[in-house]
Amino acid sequence: MAASVLQQNSNTVTSANQANSTFTSNVTAGSLLVAIISTSNSGVTVSTVKDTHLNIWAKANSVSNGAGATHLEMWYAANAIVGNTIVSANVTPNGTISIIVLEATGIEITS
Repeated sequence: MAASVLQQNSNTVTSANQANSTFTSNVTAGSLLVAIISTSNSGVTVSTVKDTHLNIWAKANSVSNGAGATHLEMWYAANAIVGNTIVSANVTPNGTISIIVLEATGIEITS
């Protein structure tokens, strides 16, 4: 099966420690969920990513664009549980947070 993105959504909040993004349709069982989180500066980092179905999230990678600049992290949850899903990213300390979530199929996670 070819890899494909089934759906995506995003949200941005300011002066907060949490940003949420809701998939517009029910997530398909077994799909891959990805969250890309951008924070306002390198001092604001993602502490956890979770969702309403308690899928297990893992950090794939992170990068900062220099001291005091944008910080970006990518997280994923393999073999998603079916249903209406809200993904939450928690950061420390408070800052401007943007979260992009996507659901994909046809991608196999290996270590």
